[in-house]
Parts: sequence; C-alpha cells; structure tokens
Amino acid sequence: MKKLILSLMILTGLILASSPVLAFTLPTGEAVTLAEVEAIIILIARFLVIIGTVLLVIFIVISGIMYITARGDATRLKNAKTTFKNAIVAGLIIIGVGVIINTITAVITRRFFLSF
Repeated sequence: MKKLILSLMILTGLILASSPVLAFTLPTGEAVTLAEVEAIIILIARFLVIIGTVLLVIFIVISGIMYITARGDATRLKNAKTTFKNAIVAGLIIIGVGVIINTITAVITRRFFLSF
C-alpha cells in the first residue's frame, strides 16, 4: 500500500513537472535591486515573526488553562508543563530566526560591514 501511494505521488509529480502550463517565460523588465530584495525579505520576516509571536502567546495561554484545569491530575499537569516548555522553546526559535534573518539581510545588502 505504501509503495502504491509513493508511486502515485511520484507519477503525479512527474506529470505536473512536465505540464506545459508550468512552462513559462520570464518577463522582461528592470533588474531587481538589493534594496528591493531587502524590503521583500524584511516584509516576509516581520510577517512570520508576528504570526509566530501570536501563536506563541496562544500556546502559553493554552498551557496556563491546561495547568489551571488539571486540578492535581499528574498526567494533565505534565501535559500542561510540556506545552509550556514547548512554547518557550518555540519563542526562542522565533527570536533566533529573527536575528538570523536580520543578519543575512544586512550581509546581503552590505550594511552589516558598514557598522564596524
């Protein structure tokens, strides 16, 4: 069964990859500048960090509700603590990704080396 599903997925991928609909030509026009690349990267990064932060707050609130409603049940307390720990780890990852994206953006646009 797994081989059949894998074969169908591969076949579908090959059909879609060879489709003439996906064959397109690049539009002619002006080249993209580094400032435009920087603006796009910053826009996407900010959006993802905001979404990640909202989800982080939601999971912290959920873990708090889970902790309050556990009422001494050891299993439910453990689940609440695990959810809280995972939310904190996710928050640290979000902060790290933000720092990495800002650093890469500064290096690409050559602003990183001007600050030293």
